[in-house]
Amino acid sequence: MLSVMDARRDLELLLDHAVELALDMLRTCGAFLPYGAGLRDDGTIESLGSGDADRSLIERVRSRVQQRMARGEFRAIAVIYDADIDVEDGSNTEAVAVELEHVEAPPVMAFLTYERSGGDIVFGRAFTEGGPLPLSGPTSSS
Repeated sequence: MLSVMDARRDLELLLDHAVELALDMLRTCGAFLPYGAGLRDDGTIESLGSGDADRSLIERVRSRVQQRMARGEFRAIAVIYDADIDVEDGSNTEAVAVELEHVEAPPVMAFLTYERSGGDIVFGRAFTEGGPLPLSGPTSSS
């Protein structure tokens, strides 16, 4: 059984991996398709690509990683997708959304907002819902 600190460390590791991959795709392609990732007991992370942009794909990716966690293949999972979210000032913005689950911790939802400005992507606020994971995001990208 893992401690709360071990679970938090696992989720932070998986979150870092998920966000970096999404940001790389945003920087190079301007977009990314939903995908999943799982953290194995040996500490390795497996990314699971999606293949298409169908909105139901998020549900399929979520189901796939949850099933593998239920079989004991992963101790933590993430589902990563591009989302439009409402922010505190009532406006709507794009965000990298990361759903995180761990066998020893409550689920966490993480967001990193961004805007497109010319050919650049400008990153905004990073925040979580449902758990105390600290987030700090990049400020801009070319």
